[in-house]
Amino acid sequence: MKNPSRFQYKLSEDGKIQEESIVNVKEFSIPDYFRFIRADVDIDVSPSELKDLSVDKNPIWQRKQIFLKELVGGKACLYYYLSSEIDERFFYSGNGSEIKQLIHKEYIYNTDQTAFNDSFRLQLQKDVHCSFASDIALSDLAYKKKDLVKYFVDYNTCIDPAYKLPLRKKNIGKLNLTLSTGVAYSSLSISNIFTTYADADFGRLLRPTFSFEVEYIFPINNNKWAIAFGPTYQSYHSNKQTMQGDVSVDFESVELALGFKHYFYLNDKAKLFVGGYYNSFAFHCINSRIGYKADRDTDFSYFDINTYKSNFIISAGFEYKRISADMRYYTNQNILSSNPNWDSDFDKLSLNIGYKILKTGH
Repeated sequence: MKNPSRFQYKLSEDGKIQEESIVNVKEFSIPDYFRFIRADVDIDVSPSELKDLSVDKNPIWQRKQIFLKELVGGKACLYYYLSSEIDERFFYSGNGSEIKQLIHKEYIYNTDQTAFNDSFRLQLQKDVHCSFASDIALSDLAYKKKDLVKYFVDYNTCIDPAYKLPLRKKNIGKLNLTLSTGVAYSSLSISNIFTTYADADFGRLLRPTFSFEVEYIFPINNNKWAIAFGPTYQSYHSNKQTMQGDVSVDFESVELALGFKHYFYLNDKAKLFVGGYYNSFAFHCINSRIGYKADRDTDFSYFDINTYKSNFIISAGFEYKRISADMRYYTNQNILSSNPNWDSDFDKLSLNIGYKILKTGH
């Protein structure tokens, strides 16, 4: 995502991991994917946060040695830079000239307004201009990657009709769909602020659970981060006889969890992972209710469970090829939160076995 100052590499798939820095490397690339070149340039280090903007419209120049990512090559070249300290900047060179930054700076104007120094349009009009680029088109040109890439490609094509921008392959991430089944070890206790005979601890039960997860692995940080979401079916059915009365629970729901996963690769086929989810991002109760009565001779009184509070999930697991196994811990959840007279503690630990029915990428 960001321009590096050092990088690790291998000369072969089984080779030794080596590291190099900008001090020793003029250029590095993966053919058909990207190319970085080293350059000594003046770069604008003006802050971009609104609270830090200055009233000076001129860039704050600082001489730096950086790796620039090539976006467009040819008679006129377009480069890109982004770091943790500096927001995105675009650089250019024409006909072998030195590399310069395209100027675009936001500043405070008239005390409480902001304006932009968009001198990059004048730079392009002077140095990268052909018959296709009218002054009207330049005035509408945005300081964005897509717009600038098109402008430089059009310029190079105008200079040389045979010019073609080399197609870059993109790592667009990976999409996985996983079906899982397993067992959930759940416990539930309920209480009522007015009737002690309805208080009950149902204890722990083993119940089947089923889930479906959609996972997108981001094409950054060596495919170690992913966002995942999907529905999970859960159930809990029990009856409790106490000295004061009888209590029953029938609870079934489908919950939608959303969270992130982080992978630790062991080799090309096996990896460990940990995850954290916000649970009940959405949910649907299925014929869920609590029943209670004060003595054996009366009928049960029931109330439905239609809504309840969300909770969090912490998971850890192992994956080999398309098969995965993970354990998930669910924090306490009040499934009776829709009724102010009732309270409950519902927690769960589940063990799941999954199979990827769809696995894109390598």
